[in-house]
Amino acid sequence: MQTLIIQHDYPVQPARLWAIATDCAALGVAKAKGARSPTHAVTGQMLHLRIPVLGLRRSHVIHIALCDDARMILRTHEQGRGGHRWRLTLAVTPAGTGSRLTERVELDAGFLNPIQSLWAREHYARRHAARLRLLEAEDGLSR
Repeated sequence: MQTLIIQHDYPVQPARLWAIATDCAALGVAKAKGARSPTHAVTGQMLHLRIPVLGLRRSHVIHIALCDDARMILRTHEQGRGGHRWRLTLAVTPAGTGSRLTERVELDAGFLNPIQSLWAREHYARRHAARLRLLEAEDGLSR
């Protein structure tokens, strides 16, 4: 097992960041089988996706184990094709005049952990860039 901790700061209040971070549409999974309307994550929700990995679309299942809006904590248990698993704990906290999003990812891909780790870092960097674009489009923020 390998653990990654990824943090990004955003120039918005925690509640606004939480809304984007837990919005399935913002994560690109709103059309996934199991996604509900509204697209805000819900404890117990199961999402079945096809995620691109090395040019191939791979099956991926996300179970929303916890979505605590009051504490701004999201926990997921995820499983990809081939039995690769990971657990995500996402938390939003105040930071200076904005907020910080911390993602703790526990990877369990056996001997493929180093490759999964590289892919996960790239994946979460893309999510960060997407969040910045959403905030910029909604609020006129500059990077």
